[in-house]
Amino acid sequence: MQRHVPQFFDFFFIREHFQRFLTRIEDRYEPVWFFMPVLAAGCLPWILPAARALGGAWRSCDAQADFEPRAFLWVWIVVVFGFFSISDSKLIPYILPLFPALALLMASSPADALRRDLARTCIGVMAAGVLFMAAAGILPALLHDPARAPYFRELRLPLLVMGLVAAGGGWIARGRRDSAAALGVTVYLVIIILLVGTRAVGPLYSGASLAAQISHTITPGTRLYAVGTYDQTLPFYLARTMTLVDFRGELEFGLGLEPDKGVPTLSAFATRWMAEPEALAVMEPDTYELLRAQAVPMVIRASAPNRLIVSRK
Repeated sequence: MQRHVPQFFDFFFIREHFQRFLTRIEDRYEPVWFFMPVLAAGCLPWILPAARALGGAWRSCDAQADFEPRAFLWVWIVVVFGFFSISDSKLIPYILPLFPALALLMASSPADALRRDLARTCIGVMAAGVLFMAAAGILPALLHDPARAPYFRELRLPLLVMGLVAAGGGWIARGRRDSAAALGVTVYLVIIILLVGTRAVGPLYSGASLAAQISHTITPGTRLYAVGTYDQTLPFYLARTMTLVDFRGELEFGLGLEPDKGVPTLSAFATRWMAEPEALAVMEPDTYELLRAQAVPMVIRASAPNRLIVSRK
């Protein structure tokens, strides 16, 4: 790779690792406590067993043993959590490597303590079910954006079903001596309902609906532009690359090597657009209004709440 792309070593190892960790070169800075709520959310519904394991595992180790697995797991968790917490670049998935160790550490807790924690967890799951049902009732009052509200309103039914499953599953698990399996099934079902339900807001976050509206009109000669934005899902659904306009972001390195894949300004795009025999451009509504005010010819071919695809004629 270094032979074919001489800039590779500096970009991949220096910039993407050392500079991302030690500086704020990308828009991923978060405070040092950022992963605390991420860890708590990632432990749901097992917050109590996780807290007990993290708080007490290091104290219950046998100092005389040649190898203490609970100490090893505790160090694994703390090192991963601490390493990424002091980084200047943070994303939610960064601490995923600690969860297998945390699961093993929880499972190795004393049986009586684990049983007490799970009994309290059952109550928490039932309480969460009540909150889900309450959220389904008040959701419409929380929606103020008329463009996005119809999509989020569709989440009321999934929230209601999630609440019923959580409350019922927590009640059933509470009556069992070994409640871990019942709690696990309950939370698994709640997550599946959530994932299925969030398809309602898919058009707000995915380019699938835009691609479905326009893919049948795209020919091998159609040039595709992304103007002032870059929806990473659209190239996947359209199976085509896009020319970036007035946008660089994390594609700065690639555009430096292949500047013909980008157009630096909106004015340069307007000039090129006028000469395009066959092209489509994806943009946000504000960008569309700005270009239309400059008399750039555009016809809307596909639309989503926060994106449009236009052609020249």
